Amino acid sequence: MRNMLSTFLASSVMIMGIRVSMLAAKFLLTLFIARFMGLEEVGLYGLIVGASGTVQAIFRMGVFQTLSRDAIHQPQETLVRNLRYYGTGIVSLYAFLACAGFMAGLYFGKPEIALLAILVFLTEHFAFDIFILINNQQKPRIANLLLSLQSASWIYVYVVAAFFIPSLRNLETILFFWIIGGFLTIGFAAWLSRSWEWKKIFAEKFDFNWYKNNIHTSWKLYIGDIVTVMTIYVDRFLISAFLGLELAGVYVMFAQIENAIVNLVTSGVIQVYGPKLVLAYKEKNHALFVSVFKKSAIKTLLTTAGLAVIAAIAMPYLIRFTDKPLALEYIPLYWLMLLALFPRLGAVTARGILSARYMDSQTLTVSVMALALTVVGGWLCLYYIGIYGILCSSLVVSLAIILIVMLFWQKNTAKTVG
Repeated sequence: MRNMLSTFLASSVMIMGIRVSMLAAKFLLTLFIARFMGLEEVGLYGLIVGASGTVQAIFRMGVFQTLSRDAIHQPQETLVRNLRYYGTGIVSLYAFLACAGFMAGLYFGKPEIALLAILVFLTEHFAFDIFILINNQQKPRIANLLLSLQSASWIYVYVVAAFFIPSLRNLETILFFWIIGGFLTIGFAAWLSRSWEWKKIFAEKFDFNWYKNNIHTSWKLYIGDIVTVMTIYVDRFLISAFLGLELAGVYVMFAQIENAIVNLVTSGVIQVYGPKLVLAYKEKNHALFVSVFKKSAIKTLLTTAGLAVIAAIAMPYLIRFTDKPLALEYIPLYWLMLLALFPRLGAVTARGILSARYMDSQTLTVSVMALALTVVGGWLCLYYIGIYGILCSSLVVSLAIILIVMLFWQKNTAKTVG
């Protein structure tokens, strides 16, 4: 038992250490852009991040969520076959997007930015898919190490290089370094899976019915994915439209830390427990399912509290580095955003119940409701309250998700027991 506990703690500490380095890297990059390139560039960077997440959700078509969830308990040959079709489809979609993006870039006089952004979307897409897939095979340390190449390593290299070479302080160079980080993740993942039966599977006759069958069975997850991502990123677009790009830059600077903490807790805690919830549900072990969920919820709460306290104390000092008085003026907004992390991560934890129990219709219902509340509530609150209004919308959405998920869970559990 001591050896098992020691191994578990070592794994958790390692994962959290990697995740903290990612959080620090993203925050460092945001501060660097604000200090040397301006708040408007921070706003543009934030919009690219939001566009990347939205494009990924659209192109996944809900298929990857089904694929990665089933990978927990299916043979490797089946997984490789599914990855062949999925990867081929995704590359084809991004090739089409690259052509459309290049034409749009020519029209606006920035074709290089358009192509670089699309390459960022592509490499981020596969890097995050790799993380989810390996994590679902219950190898969280390897998964997080690979993700760190795409999410953190390149940032440290870029910031050091750009600090000494001012000519690198532009959005094009940031995107270029970002792409390199993504390709490193993809390359290492390919090397780790070199013993898989790729040649055998790719030698098989191509079956286009795979797409028809899988998209048909995943359409609820597909719409849910798109709606969820839009819910996450729509706030920065609303702020840009109502209050301008500079205030959007301030918000993105704060949201970068908030989202980094969410990603840290989600990947370091919630997603680690995800496969265990799926297996408990598959075994119809309700007591184990509840036990695993409670452990996940408690660890999520404690981890969020610790990170929020550190971030709240450090932020005012770090903002002074940016030499942007406007950001310091809105520091109360940042502290309120940290408090809003608790219901937000509570909503993420609650939604994990639906995914683990294959309640895809309910997941879709929750996602659509969240987007509607975010857009309508965000629009009204920004119009009448200003930038602080975005917090009202976020709080309402999170609490509504928690309440509805709990009702769905109780109803589903009662039906199962009955």
